[in-house]
Amino acid sequence: MKQKVLIALLFFVGLVVFVVALMPAKHILYRLNLGPHVQVYDVSGTIWQGRSGLVRIQQQALENVQWQLSAWSFITGRAHVDFTVANRRQSDTISASGSLSYDFFDNRLELGKTRATMPAELLLAQAKLPIPVLAQGRFNVDIQRAVFSGTPQFSCAALNATGQWNNAGVLGQSGLIPLGEFDAAVNCANNAYTLRVEEPNDLGLSFTATGPNLAQLRVKGTFKLPPDAPNDLKQVAMFFGEPNASGYTVFTF
Repeated sequence: MKQKVLIALLFFVGLVVFVVALMPAKHILYRLNLGPHVQVYDVSGTIWQGRSGLVRIQQQALENVQWQLSAWSFITGRAHVDFTVANRRQSDTISASGSLSYDFFDNRLELGKTRATMPAELLLAQAKLPIPVLAQGRFNVDIQRAVFSGTPQFSCAALNATGQWNNAGVLGQSGLIPLGEFDAAVNCANNAYTLRVEEPNDLGLSFTATGPNLAQLRVKGTFKLPPDAPNDLKQVAMFFGEPNASGYTVFTF
């Protein structure tokens, strides 16, 4: 009798796993409460390996989002996902690839070995700069590790990342002004992010920006324009004040 019950139980568990494994992802994702800032469209595949043609996060569109969810990770109380965001229009959209895991016991979300690239114009539009900027080039962000904890809203507990602004440029009155490239280090503490840029670069620029998000950054730094800088750039530099005895202009905003 016990043997029959065990066989029936194993059969039932196997059936449930089989059904869940083959269940279309759209039947699950369309029923989940993802919050008011996340919308998912055009879902195909299964919950373990699937694709969404479009994901909107706070009005930001991510196209062709693909994922692989590890079933074995649930044994340790975690959900581990490898993902890619492969937009068709690389020039003006976000693309990314990496992995994330969620710990059900600690309410902790962790990113590991993740790379994202996005238009500079898109990112700078979210920052409250003292003057409007039309930028070119792309930001590349390499995350070695990021940990977000807490509920109902996640706060940044640890972050080790670097960023690069490649083919940087801004639009001036006389046209596009090339700025070269900039490297940055990014980390966080107590849910506040810190971004640091240091020389050498074509603008002699060094600054530290801190805040809970891009729209609330406090920035303090210096720059020193080269003698052959375009007139458009020199006119913008005057907005930040006069250079000191060393030729550097100190700015805060």
